[in-house]
Amino acid sequence: MKINFTDTKNSRLIIGVNSGTSMDALDVALVQINGTGVSVEMRLEKFESFPFPDGWKTYLLNLMHQGSTSQISQANVLIGKVFADGINRFIETHRIDHASVTAIGSHGQTIFHHPENEMLFNRAILSTLQLGDPSVIAQETGILTVGDLRMADIAAGGSGAPLVPYFDHAAFRDAKLTRGILNIGGIANITILKANGSLDGVMAFDTGPGNMLIDDAVQKFFNKPFDESGNIARTGKIREEILNAILQHEYFTLTPPKTTGRETFGQELAEKIFKKFSNIAPADLIATLTEVTARSIFDQVEKFSKQDLDELIVSGGGVKNGFLMERLKFYFKTVSIRTSDEFGIPAEAKEAMLFALLANECLMGTPANVPSVTGARKKVVVGKICRV
Repeated sequence: MKINFTDTKNSRLIIGVNSGTSMDALDVALVQINGTGVSVEMRLEKFESFPFPDGWKTYLLNLMHQGSTSQISQANVLIGKVFADGINRFIETHRIDHASVTAIGSHGQTIFHHPENEMLFNRAILSTLQLGDPSVIAQETGILTVGDLRMADIAAGGSGAPLVPYFDHAAFRDAKLTRGILNIGGIANITILKANGSLDGVMAFDTGPGNMLIDDAVQKFFNKPFDESGNIARTGKIREEILNAILQHEYFTLTPPKTTGRETFGQELAEKIFKKFSNIAPADLIATLTEVTARSIFDQVEKFSKQDLDELIVSGGGVKNGFLMERLKFYFKTVSIRTSDEFGIPAEAKEAMLFALLANECLMGTPANVPSVTGARKKVVVGKICRV
């Protein structure tokens, strides 16, 4: 399919795909996109999640912690094929005209993210690695694919994250209301959109753990993938000694721009917590870890946001945790809390839609990083184009 890279008028159908830090399913969204930049318009057409095969998360975690060069190389191809399988199923299930899809935008699966500078051979190095090569996806689906969405920002001196502020500004900015756009996935991140503010004035950062520590505890003690509706946490007691210990983590003292991931708040930290507080009832532990997420979000916003919020708009898997949402309402007492669903963006579909948008901007040659939140030296076009 030939693509006109300078036409900003015609509508494009783009498939966005995402597998986040939960590693439980591939989210696939078909998005109609018009225009680019500040004039871009989006509409979600279809969305579906495809669970990964049994053992997939264990495979990825082992790869992250002890994968050899050969295993990582093989996984790069394997993950691309698994993503492509999900995309092909999506196209078939929803009877989508294959030829009508302009492109696929794929974030890939993060297996390493290190946003702090390290000196190697007298050079300051930040790094990130997402597997699931977009060339594999393009060949397996027959559709042009845009991937490797973080490296252009890294190359420009940024941390490669967060990417979502560009989407948030396009979808949620308001002339009169200052909004916090909160996504609770494995990690929680927030974008602060000042009323009638520009993209250059956006503030965004990862607040710390989202569902990650909660999920690890539920899987260990209850053999369930997550705390459905927060029902387990609701039966437990919040233990101040655990809450205060975790909130002493160094990450919470760092000033934005900042980003984090499984390397900081993943299984290694979870195991340390389980060992240190082995005498605590599992339900109490899960209640407290849920409180850590709510409290750290509130504390970080209070500490670093320069704006008083009128609304907090929440998306991500955390929206389904009723207890967590209750705790957010407890802390953000004067703020109206809404979900992205009210704006036509289902909470679970937002990140897949983000990667469709970033693919669109890449094809149109429009910079889509936000240097004020990543620390990059300049605006850059993100993503690499892999043709069929």
